[in-house]
Amino acid sequence: NSVELEKIDILNPMIPDANFKKRIKVVNKPSIGYSGKFSPPYMIEEMFQAFKHIKEISPDSTFEIVGDKFHNKPYVEGFEERVKEGLTSAPGVIWHGGVSRTEANELMSRVMIASGWRDDSFDSTVEMSTKVLESAALGIPILMRPAPVQVAVFGENLPIWIKNEDDFIAAYTSLINNKELYKNTAKKMRAAVRRYSFSETLARLKKHFD
Repeated sequence: NSVELEKIDILNPMIPDANFKKRIKVVNKPSIGYSGKFSPPYMIEEMFQAFKHIKEISPDSTFEIVGDKFHNKPYVEGFEERVKEGLTSAPGVIWHGGVSRTEANELMSRVMIASGWRDDSFDSTVEMSTKVLESAALGIPILMRPAPVQVAVFGENLPIWIKNEDDFIAAYTSLINNKELYKNTAKKMRAAVRRYSFSETLARLKKHFD
């Protein structure tokens, strides 16, 4: 049996509507947040290294980290030991450990900038990270590698695209030091993911049953 294409819909990741209600503001305390697992392709070691240099430029900055799952694949010698040391003893790093999804969302809502940096092995994926969508909905700029699927969602003209440590440091520094740039970026990213909200997804799906 054939099915009309307009009768087919892809169920996207969905974000709570409450995320879109948080007021976008530039917090006084510069901070960056990461929520997720600790795996070499998720660039956690590179983030630690970049943050070390960020602290030299912005001594008040903190790095808020949520998560407690280690996944050392592809295997990197000494990875877990180095990450644990960074989590527990690196200056400015605040490790919240494993928490519920609601708590993670609440903790990430307090940071100024989030990190969704991954290596180039993800460039060919068509999967969109739910955590990236949630942070964008909260009105928090997320630093990311310009993988095609992410550029397709957010557009090219944003100061969040990073390919290396220097980009990471430069993007973070420019966003925390320019309130207008920060707010404009946050608003654009929130607008880009509004279609992933529960209410807009439901409205789209309901059309199939009218």
